[in-house]
Amino acid sequence: GLLGKTSELMRWYREVADEYMKSNTEMSWVLPDGFRVIQNIPKTTIKKLNLERRKVIINYRVPTKTHDRRRNLYAFSPNVTHSMDATHLAMVLRRLPEDVPFVAIHDSYGMPAPYVARHEELIVHTFADLYESFDIREAIVRDYEQKFKRAPAAQPPELGVLTMDDVRGATYAFA
Repeated sequence: GLLGKTSELMRWYREVADEYMKSNTEMSWVLPDGFRVIQNIPKTTIKKLNLERRKVIINYRVPTKTHDRRRNLYAFSPNVTHSMDATHLAMVLRRLPEDVPFVAIHDSYGMPAPYVARHEELIVHTFADLYESFDIREAIVRDYEQKFKRAPAAQPPELGVLTMDDVRGATYAFA
């Protein structure tokens, strides 16, 4: 397929999430800095609140004790990606000199143009360092094993051919 190994990984995330949902257990994983990410998306019921004097009806959702299987299945892959992006951002901020003006929106970083050439390598190398030193697939399996005392039935896909040296040498790894 067009996405190759990425689509295999996304499929594996859904399979693991489905195993969690079958046991009605919240998903979690631990990032390299020790932060535990918990994904718990419950089913909700809709309640109505009528404010009679104003003729206003407010609908709001109340969580139940049951996990929303569909929403958890499709949220797992992006949430894992977002958590790794947040880890990368935290690593960059720890290494970036404090006097560098820096903004971030999700996984997009910004700084004034005169700073870019000096700090682009730091951003790219930090990304490569993260993915060389930490395998999110192993972290997910490890957390699963701690909860269920066995490995997930779904086996993680093999890595593709992209190396972190490829990332370090890329002209436009971060633009």
